[in-house]
Amino acid sequence: VRVQTLGGPGQETSIHIRGMRDIDTAVVVDGMRLRDAAILHGDATGLIEDLLFVNAGRVEVLNGAGSSLYGTSAIGGVVNIVTDEGGGRTRGSLLTEGGSLGSMRGRAQVAGGALHDRLQYSAGLAYVNVLEGVDGDDPFRDTSAQGGVSYRLSSTMLLRARLFGGDVFAKNNSSPLQMGVLPASGIVNAVPFVTFLPGPDDPDSTRAGRFLNGALSLEGQPLAKLNYSLLYQTLVSSRRYGDGPAGTGFQPFGNQRSVYDGRIQTVNAQLHYQPSAAHLITGGYEFENENYAFDFADASDVGAASGVNATQKSNALFLQDQTRWFGGRLLVAGGFRAQYFALDRPVLLPLASAPYQGVAITSPPAAYTGDGSAAYFVRRTNTKLRGHVGRGYRAPSLYERFGSGFDSFFGYSAYGDPRLAPEHSIAFDAGIDQTFAEGRVRASATYFYTTLQQVITFATLTGSDPFGRFFGYYNSQGGISRGVETHVAVAPVAA
Repeated sequence: VRVQTLGGPGQETSIHIRGMRDIDTAVVVDGMRLRDAAILHGDATGLIEDLLFVNAGRVEVLNGAGSSLYGTSAIGGVVNIVTDEGGGRTRGSLLTEGGSLGSMRGRAQVAGGALHDRLQYSAGLAYVNVLEGVDGDDPFRDTSAQGGVSYRLSSTMLLRARLFGGDVFAKNNSSPLQMGVLPASGIVNAVPFVTFLPGPDDPDSTRAGRFLNGALSLEGQPLAKLNYSLLYQTLVSSRRYGDGPAGTGFQPFGNQRSVYDGRIQTVNAQLHYQPSAAHLITGGYEFENENYAFDFADASDVGAASGVNATQKSNALFLQDQTRWFGGRLLVAGGFRAQYFALDRPVLLPLASAPYQGVAITSPPAAYTGDGSAAYFVRRTNTKLRGHVGRGYRAPSLYERFGSGFDSFFGYSAYGDPRLAPEHSIAFDAGIDQTFAEGRVRASATYFYTTLQQVITFATLTGSDPFGRFFGYYNSQGGISRGVETHVAVAPVAA
């Protein structure tokens, strides 16, 4: 698992699992997807750079395809942020830090319970402020809050509520610039101020963003072998970019403003049935309604104003079966998920230049995925053998299908393709876990292989394009990622 930040605090941040792309990692909060409907790929990459560790009880990481359980974007892996459940006696903590470059950070947390722990709660508030940054003009401010409360209505019914949000402001630098004459091929060493100029200061380039994620769930167990969960989640996001003529490299002639707004509403219902101690069946239905809105304005060119408003709904069905055999030594699991999409006719401005007018626009094809896994434990040698194969997918985002903007050279340009199909992948991994010395030494090794069968890419288009695009998104073949993971943990003494 590799976390990469392209710059200082508040700059583009990505999570790569098993060598896959950043868009192949699904981020979920308490098992529900956290993603921005208005970001380029409709995933969590637009939110990760602003997420602060506020009030999480733990973070779980799933390596490998997980789309049969978590849906879109879970191709390379899943990161699950689990909110602190609270409960117990009232407790809290305070943290404050300060350092160079005008940086400071603070966090406050509180948790506890009441009514004999029928009511449990936790909350946290975090604040980061960078006044100067590396070049003295890289301010960044981030305020995030996260909290949850649960109330046990009866011995078999639990009501939960969760809130997670953030408000951010940052000044952006320009992209690094190439310097000198570089060879036409081969590896070029990145030498600052020799082969490239590090991101130069752009005094009038800013980014302001905020998101609010709320969820309400009801969990119950009407029978000893049957339990259910009903959940509603909403996520509203807004990002505003501003840029002007100041700075180096290519800059606009006047002040420009780009606004990206997204909204995702999700309803999820699950049933868990355990016919025996060695058999668990999980099934569910999920409805999702997402909206993407874009607005662009240029103070120096009124005619450059443009906008997009697109809405899409989807229905998903999923099923997982887990069984244990031979006294629990063998575990076998299989899962399947199907997601169907329904697109409303998008609104694009200006109408006179919108490339999709008069074109039949259909919903994306359905996405099907499944996986299977098995693990066998040899008690005599404390050895576990395991294997997994799964199919992952990522649905095309509304931006990839209808993204557009204004360019000083091309004028109003469309980047999207309404015909895009979902990305698909197949992942396989197999490994062994071994303990020695009465459990004081634990070791594991895993081989993994993932092939991207179909991806969505952005590049210059060759040949004729039905929408008159010079460059944009289209479906193409993908690639592979393969490797080996090893892990050793040793406890020489009890302490």
